[in-house]
Amino acid sequence: NTDIMRLMEKAGMTRLDKIIADSAEMKSIAEFRSKGWNVQPSEKGQDSVNIGIDLLKRYALNITERSLGMKKESENYVYQEDRAGTISNKPVDDFNHGWDAVRYVALNCLNKKKMTAPKLTII
Repeated sequence: NTDIMRLMEKAGMTRLDKIIADSAEMKSIAEFRSKGWNVQPSEKGQDSVNIGIDLLKRYALNITERSLGMKKESENYVYQEDRAGTISNKPVDDFNHGWDAVRYVALNCLNKKKMTAPKLTII
């Protein structure tokens, strides 16, 4: 966590910036808060993965050339499939770490605001 804090400062983030973190990591959230960072746990609920994915589908998302991890995740993100080849609405829990972070922001920020524009570009 100390290394992450240094990287955030190096990237120009301040302790006033709102940060949404995985609510399963409350010990880490407490450590960031003890150092003055404005870290909020993500609000998750039943079926939050699919709700977050549905919310993200409302926006045009752009991935930069430098975002190799997100590009790899986008290319490999798939839904579960049964033996007959029927695809379910449940994503495979793999190639999703970056997308989990994007979903947390969507669920905790975008979902609570009424957006006037139909598309949001994330770069």
